This record gives sequence, structure tokens and C-alpha cells, in this order.
Amino acid sequence: MDLILPILVAAVALISVFMAPKANNGATFFQGLSPSGRVPGLLTLTLSQVTTWIFARSLMNAAILGFYYGLWGTLAYAFYYLSFLTGGLIIDDLRFRKGYSSIQAFLRDRFGEWGTRC
Repeated sequence: MDLILPILVAAVALISVFMAPKANNGATFFQGLSPSGRVPGLLTLTLSQVTTWIFARSLMNAAILGFYYGLWGTLAYAFYYLSFLTGGLIIDDLRFRKGYSSIQAFLRDRFGEWGTRC
């Protein structure tokens, strides 16, 4: 009975690895394009962002802030969600209004080679 969770996690991990499309060039890997050159859809981006958020211990952070600062700490952490919206708007502006192919291209253009290294 104690092995059910590790087996389930391993099965999901293996299925995910085999279902994920393989990157066949630099654009598919670094720019997030599909093997056929299409940009990822909204569902893919949303699930990726939510998964990253969950594994960044954000639930624990909210609990800690609520414990130390009460309602105000919890509300302050709730406003953290706005960073997803503002981050998306910034990336949208850089890629589709200013014409950069990636964040790294913007940093290189704006700050030179050191911009991408830092």
C-alpha cells in the first residue's frame, strides 16, 4: 500500500516524457515552438505556468505570510498573481509589438552581450 504514490508519480512522469514532443532545432527549444514551428497555445502556456507556480512553494509562502502578517500578508501575496498578468503583457509587448524573437534578444539588443549573461 505504501508504494502506490511513488508508482503513480513514476507512471505519470514516464507518460509525460513519452508524450512530450522532441525539440529538433534551436527554435523549438529556446523559443518554445512546436516541431512544426507553431507557437504554443494558451492551454499549454497556462498549464506550464500553473505547474511552475505550484512547485515554487507558493502555497507555503501564502501560509507563512498569513501566519506572520495576518490578513494583510495573505492579501499581499494574492496580489502576487498580478505578476502573471503583467509578465504576460511585458512579453507580449516585446515579442509582438517591438519585434523581438525572445527575451534574450531584447536583453542583447538593449544591454549587449552582458545583458544576456547576467
